[in-house]
Amino acid sequence: MHSTEVQAKEEKLQKLKLVSHYRKNHSLPELAALTRSWRAVAQQALQDLSERLQVRGQEVAMADLLRHLGIEQALVRYDAELEDFWPSDEG
Repeated sequence: MHSTEVQAKEEKLQKLKLVSHYRKNHSLPELAALTRSWRAVAQQALQDLSERLQVRGQEVAMADLLRHLGIEQALVRYDAELEDFWPSDEG
């Protein structure tokens, strides 16, 4: 076997070990719950920031704020057409 083939197989083995580790140590329901919690906190922080900007006289659309911060709208479940966050994804 060539050195590059061995290296490729070692990298694949490392990735498989990592996947196995995450499957053993992290349950999908727990990860989903943590994701929902993170998203709710992120949405609240964005709303608070938007309100603070408004108090200072800096009216900024949420879509513009997200773009300025480099946050993808889908990541925090923001709908620019509705100008609101998507409903909670409980469950």
